[in-house]
Amino acid sequence: MCAAALIGVLLLIAVPAHVSANLNELRTAYTEADRLLDQKKVSAWLRRKSRLKRYPLYHYLIIKEVRRTHSDYSNLQISKIISRVDVPLPRNFGRWWLKQLIASKDWGLIIKHFADSTSVETRCVYALAVMRSESREKAIQYIKPLWLVGRSQHKQCDPLFEQAQKKGLIEDDLIWQRMLLTQRRGQLGMSKYLKSLLRSPSIKKWGNRLDSVHRNPKTTIRKHLSKWSQSPYGRDVITHGMVRITRKNPDAGTEFWRELQSKNPSALKSLLATEKEIAQILGWRRHQQAYQWLARLPDSMMDHSMTELMVRNALASEKWSRVLKAIERMDPETADRSEWQYWKARALHKTGNRKQAATILTKLADQRSFYGLLAADQMKLEYNLSPDGFKFNSTDLNSFVESEPAVARIREWLALNEPYGARRELRHLRTHRNGDSQFWSQAALLFNAWGWYDGAIRATYASGHADEFQLELTHPSPYIKLVRKEALRNSVPQHWILGIMRQESLFVNDIRSSAGAIGLMQLLPATARNVAKRNGLKRPSTRDLSNASLNIRLGTTYFKGLLDRLDGNPVHSLAGYNAGPRRVRQWQGTIKASDPAAWIEAIPFTETRNYIKKILVNFILYENIHTAQHTRIKDYLKLPASQHVAAKND
Repeated sequence: MCAAALIGVLLLIAVPAHVSANLNELRTAYTEADRLLDQKKVSAWLRRKSRLKRYPLYHYLIIKEVRRTHSDYSNLQISKIISRVDVPLPRNFGRWWLKQLIASKDWGLIIKHFADSTSVETRCVYALAVMRSESREKAIQYIKPLWLVGRSQHKQCDPLFEQAQKKGLIEDDLIWQRMLLTQRRGQLGMSKYLKSLLRSPSIKKWGNRLDSVHRNPKTTIRKHLSKWSQSPYGRDVITHGMVRITRKNPDAGTEFWRELQSKNPSALKSLLATEKEIAQILGWRRHQQAYQWLARLPDSMMDHSMTELMVRNALASEKWSRVLKAIERMDPETADRSEWQYWKARALHKTGNRKQAATILTKLADQRSFYGLLAADQMKLEYNLSPDGFKFNSTDLNSFVESEPAVARIREWLALNEPYGARRELRHLRTHRNGDSQFWSQAALLFNAWGWYDGAIRATYASGHADEFQLELTHPSPYIKLVRKEALRNSVPQHWILGIMRQESLFVNDIRSSAGAIGLMQLLPATARNVAKRNGLKRPSTRDLSNASLNIRLGTTYFKGLLDRLDGNPVHSLAGYNAGPRRVRQWQGTIKASDPAAWIEAIPFTETRNYIKKILVNFILYENIHTAQHTRIKDYLKLPASQHVAAKND
């Protein structure tokens, strides 16, 4: 049975027979009314309108009616209608109405209806509305984050920036800050344009000096270090030059800094911000001197990101005393997170304090997480994988739906095979029901009963108690027949495929990422074409990649290829699936840790680190679901023999 048909069946389970018959009639009537409005047959819709008033999606028809008959309404009347319907605006309607409001300069209505938008273009219009109708102080709060980026913004931002400059809200200091950002990204044309906006002749001179240090950093810094280090603009210019040198060659950057230190130590006392930038670059590159550079920075410069960078660099070379020192510099909230508690315990054990280590690990071992499983392995404890789970009386299903209009709308979007409408409602609910644990726990169980797996999983996260749900709910197994087929074809465990798929797409077959990856296993079209070509398959189109069968086949085949290239190591293969095999080879050279868990923790990319951790846990949970057994996480973290030898020789 296909996913859409399954959802249709499950939806009927949650609705009594006498109600479901009426709902089916209303769904048919809604589809017909929606078609009539798309065809601009407003009179035909109006004859059917009263029949649909009690249907959950009725207000979406009202929104579409407004769009089709907008000349009959003022913007204020449209605003009142939208306020009454209280549903999240469809994106196409929102864009259309925003355009209308801009044309008529209805700034107050823009502020009223578009405050929650996340798109850059809408945020720029919103900031323009605030600037036109409210205080300067409030406007600058919205303008600064839109202005301070190292690239050109959306063209919709141009009127905002032009007006802000005329009103003196974007002063030379903000222009200078953006010049630094654009120079760092190599956007020299943008930087040149920004320099032309500067009003102060003296700051324009610093702009010329910034260009000079960008072209020839060492010579320029040597010549002007003493004088420039006395000015905040000069210190910015020196920092840019040092970042440019160190990014290109970390060894050259550290050597040049030592040269400056030996020749003019007094000047460098005012360049602590520069030293921090160098330390960060060394830390991100896992350079052998990174820890020393980070460790000598004063506490005033050590926020949580810097202390975490210290720990990861200590782990990269398995310097356990350094791990402890870095964790000691963390603020209490950061240090109390499970990842740093785990590494604190490991470091304590390695440095001889086994009793305190055991106390921490025993507490962590109760968690159903990467660190909980690692801690259980360290303490030789059983995994806590199967909670009793939340209970939900099936007789309460309908009352929950009826009491929550948004949930009823979600049910209807799913019944009409419009999952994007359901996800729009879910995003709206996440904003308005944030922190309501009981609501989200009920919603998760209900969505799962409907077969809406991505919605159910997201609801468990929103509840704040994801680990307390039964595994089959948080880790469903749709497409299992296709998964088993590809597992046999590629000699890859089925729980590996399920684990990757859950992390990549939450089982949404037509999802697309911002990077252009498509489908259940999030394949880039170029990667999919290469895999298909090597395996004698037809060249897939981007639309083809939304096909579950093809996507699972190509994704599994690609992962199998990574396993073959990377010595069968699942950790490195997962890193390659997320970040590319070239980067894995690079990390194998820079991360010297022989402990695979420490190797994972030292990966520079946050996304890739978290990706590997989550999928390894998925492997264990899915194996437990399908076989009532599970591999220990330590067995996934064994380096191939060749790497053990290399690590030992290092």
